[in-house]
Amino acid sequence: MNASKIILTVIATATTVVSLTVATGLAGFATLVVLGHRQYGLRMDYKNIEVYYTSEVTEGEAKRFLQYLEATHDDSTHRITFQLDRDGGDFVVRMCAQEFVYTTDQADDQVQAMRDEIHSRCFPEETVIFEACDDKLRTKKTWQAKS
Repeated sequence: MNASKIILTVIATATTVVSLTVATGLAGFATLVVLGHRQYGLRMDYKNIEVYYTSEVTEGEAKRFLQYLEATHDDSTHRITFQLDRDGGDFVVRMCAQEFVYTTDQADDQVQAMRDEIHSRCFPEETVIFEACDDKLRTKKTWQAKS
């Protein structure tokens, strides 16, 4: 094999490796976006409020919840993130919360009152469970529905 054929082979191989790396990188990024979308759900926003809702929740239910939040948290200056989901027959409301909410019982009465209000104003026909989560929407504390 002469030198020019070796150089062309090296260039062709390098080009193929770079192309595959770029394609794999893009596919990996697309997979992360899809997995993130699937993990949190579709997103709706209003001012500092963001609501994600999974495929188990209808867009209408998510809009109804966002309207409730608009009415009750319209003056919030902090970003508030929620996720709506279902677990079996239960409606699950997850909220990103400060650590003290799920590491102490200081906010239990307020959270239970909010859960009850969400139940009565948004989903009266549903069993509502409220979960305090970290910033990745990992559940840290759960307040079950009233029996």
